[in-house]
Amino acid sequence: MDHRDDDDLDMLELSRRAMADLDAMSVEFELGAQGILAGLHRAQDEARGEAMGMTARPFDEDTRHKLVDAVFLPTLGGEVLRNGQRLASPTFKASTLERAIRHGHLAGRKDANKLTVSIRELREWLALGGLSEPTKTTRSPRTEAAVAAREKERKTGAAISTMSILDAALLNAKKQKRK
Repeated sequence: MDHRDDDDLDMLELSRRAMADLDAMSVEFELGAQGILAGLHRAQDEARGEAMGMTARPFDEDTRHKLVDAVFLPTLGGEVLRNGQRLASPTFKASTLERAIRHGHLAGRKDANKLTVSIRELREWLALGGLSEPTKTTRSPRTEAAVAAREKERKTGAAISTMSILDAALLNAKKQKRK
C-alpha cells in the first residue's frame, strides 16, 4: 500500500475523515443531550412532587414514624416509587405493628396521641422474628391424678349433656302427644 502525506490526500480520503469527525461530534452531541434530558426529568419529578406536597424529608434511624406510614418503609418491605406513589409492605400492616407494641414485642411510644416507631426499633423487632402475638405460657406436664380427674369431669359432663338432650326430646314428644 502506498503511504501518502496529508498534502497528497485525495478527495475520497478527505471526505472519509470529515465523515468520521461528523460521526464523533454526533455521538458527543447525543450524549450531551441525554445528560440534559436526564437533568430535566429530575427537575420535573421534583417540581411535580413539590406541587403535590410530597417533598422528601430527611430522617435517620431514630426519627419517629406513625404506624400507618411505617408500613411504607423499605425496612418492612415497603417502597416509594419515583412518581411519588407508595407501596405498603406485603407482609406487615399497621395493625400488626400495633399488636406487637401492645404485647411488648416491638418498642413504640405515643407521640401526639398516635403510636410511633423508629427504624432502629423495627430492625430490632425483626431481628427477634417480628412477633406480634402474645407469647404462650408453658404448662407443666399433668400428673396421672390430674389426667384422671379431668377425664372423669369430661365423662360426667358428657352424661349430663346427653341426659338434658333426652329430657328435652321427651318433653317435646309429650307436648306433641297432647296436641
